Amino acid sequence: MKTKLIIFFFISTWLALTVRVFFLSINSHSHYVKLSEQNTIKYERIAPVRGEIVDIKDRPIAINKLGFRLQLAPHLTGKKNKEILNQEMQTLKNLLPSLNVEDMLKNYKKKESYYNHNYIDIVHFVPYDEILPVYSILNLRENIKIIPAPKRYYPYKNIAAHMVGYVSRANKKEIGKDKLLGLIGYIGKTGIEKYYNNYLQGKSGIRKVQVNASNQEVAQLSYAKADEDKKLKLTIDMELQTYMSKLFEGKVGAMVVMDVNGSILAAGSFPNYNLNIFVSGMSYKMYDSLSSSLDHPFTNKLIHGLYPPGSTIKPMLGLLYISTDLSSKWGVDCRSSLPLGGRTFRCWKRKGHRHTDINKAIRESCDDFFYKGSLILGNRKMSVGLKRYGLSS
Repeated sequence: MKTKLIIFFFISTWLALTVRVFFLSINSHSHYVKLSEQNTIKYERIAPVRGEIVDIKDRPIAINKLGFRLQLAPHLTGKKNKEILNQEMQTLKNLLPSLNVEDMLKNYKKKESYYNHNYIDIVHFVPYDEILPVYSILNLRENIKIIPAPKRYYPYKNIAAHMVGYVSRANKKEIGKDKLLGLIGYIGKTGIEKYYNNYLQGKSGIRKVQVNASNQEVAQLSYAKADEDKKLKLTIDMELQTYMSKLFEGKVGAMVVMDVNGSILAAGSFPNYNLNIFVSGMSYKMYDSLSSSLDHPFTNKLIHGLYPPGSTIKPMLGLLYISTDLSSKWGVDCRSSLPLGGRTFRCWKRKGHRHTDINKAIRESCDDFFYKGSLILGNRKMSVGLKRYGLSS
């Protein structure tokens, strides 16, 4: 009896295993094939190329310089792999002498984590001409990845700086809002670059590849292109913009030139700054020098400057004086105050400007000159004349 039970147990177990093997190999074959394929298929996102910005005559204002970023495999900081990390760093230094090993290690350790399984950016940009001679050597190294990485470049440097704006490295908060920035690395921070960032940034592509057990690529299965060749055309004319900048060399102020249809042909705030210094990051010393300047180069005086409203009307009043009965030779003796209608209107300069003609009045913004000139001109002529310049429209 005992022998029969043992035989029955073994036969039952064998039948159960046979049925299970049949189920796995026949009925569930397609299911496990699918799972196996997923294990050998890898999806890679392709970064879009940021769109260019051009002026009304297609002159390039913001373009992309071709280059590459370097990435290193994760988990090389442990005792077992530390020697590999040092070897890779030395290889990069030997092939690309311009690189700084300390900076590369700093960038690597900042992102290195037990939970991170992605390659880590250690150099954000290496020019195309530097990479080209050593590309084939680096491409053979298992722990190093070379990724195309265009870098924003502004050919006109400081011209139209406040209007065009600049791109810079995206911070954690910005990447948290837009995961694509983790792939691209840069975002529009000010001006047109910021306002049209979504359009200029574009959409990523995706590449589907098959890899073997060593994670080496075997075949490309599909490829969806990322956005490229986008262009944003502005109404400004960089020839006029350059001329405006020359007029304001060494001066502080702001100026806008508009077409009769309302489009902006040129606009500038002065002093300005070289947009290219923001792309790769500037030293603290340079930033402190710009931010602490009494001329406030970071302030866009076109939209953020606060000025007494009377000062903005003075140049137009001056033109009206010249075009009517008041000749360019007419002047006043500014004593800093004008009693009128039971109150006293004062000039900004307490001691007065003394004898002032129209040139001096506009240059030094003499209030008294324009008070007295407006009284002579009269309300009606002022109203008609100022409407020609777009006021009250």
